[in-house]
Amino acid sequence: FPQDQPGLAPVLLTTVCRRWREVAVGFPKLWCMLQLQVDRDDSDWQQRALFYDSLLKRSQGCPLSL
Repeated sequence: FPQDQPGLAPVLLTTVCRRWREVAVGFPKLWCMLQLQVDRDDSDWQQRALFYDSLLKRSQGCPLSL
């Protein structure tokens, strides 16, 4: 797990097994820390936007930390 990307910890939890995924996705406070990466030459911006959208939905209105 890369130390320079602690915001990926919740995503990694969803890959352990089905039960861990259910618990992680259902725990909004796991999804409140966003690390936005913006690159002008990012050809993958649409996939990144979908990823951020899913994080926002999973946070279910909890206060965000950017």
